[in-house]
Amino acid sequence: MTYDAVGAETQGDNPTAPTVRTFWVVLDGGAPACPLCVVLPDGREALALFSGEEEARMFCRLSEEGGAEPRLRRTSTGEVLSLLYCHLRPSGRVALDPLPELLGSGLMGLITIGRERFARGFAGVGALRRP
Repeated sequence: MTYDAVGAETQGDNPTAPTVRTFWVVLDGGAPACPLCVVLPDGREALALFSGEEEARMFCRLSEEGGAEPRLRRTSTGEVLSLLYCHLRPSGRVALDPLPELLGSGLMGLITIGRERFARGFAGVGALRRP
């Protein structure tokens, strides 16, 4: 499994094979279960989005002192876009593979992007297509 320039999982060595854009989210314990958001240094929230299941589990292990098994969910780019605009917990930003040690630090700005940029870069929304 390899990742291309925008984080899409490609299928083998065939560059023409369809790509499957999947991410992982950690669900909070609330009802309804919502994806985990992290607080940025300026007080805004960003949806915590992980490139793989192991990255999501590592975040949970590093940020908790034990407790219940984390609830993880594999999700598509389209579902992520829906989550970013969800009325239950709208978020204007995405944090890509955040680490607990970075939360609250100025370095969070290096791993966060706005939802519009996420939509253009990861989902291809509004992207220019080459012939």
